[in-house]
Amino acid sequence: MTHLANKLDAFYKKENSKILFKGEITLSEIALSMWEMLGNQAIDASVVSRVIHGKRLFTPSQLEAFIKILQVNEYEAWELRAALQ
Repeated sequence: MTHLANKLDAFYKKENSKILFKGEITLSEIALSMWEMLGNQAIDASVVSRVIHGKRLFTPSQLEAFIKILQVNEYEAWELRAALQ
């Protein structure tokens, strides 16, 4: 598991067979919001799933979209950016 995946653990929970992010946003909903924010490209639910399971990393722009959508506070955003490094 990547350091980023470990930090992302704080932003979601598994409920039944669903992954829910803060605010009860589903994996598909966050992926769609990120896709729209990134100009209808560069992300889908499988990418988000692989990132949270430590099989790949977000790009910097994907991480910024994730931070904005979940309204991550400045300290947590700094931690996520550092983890991506």
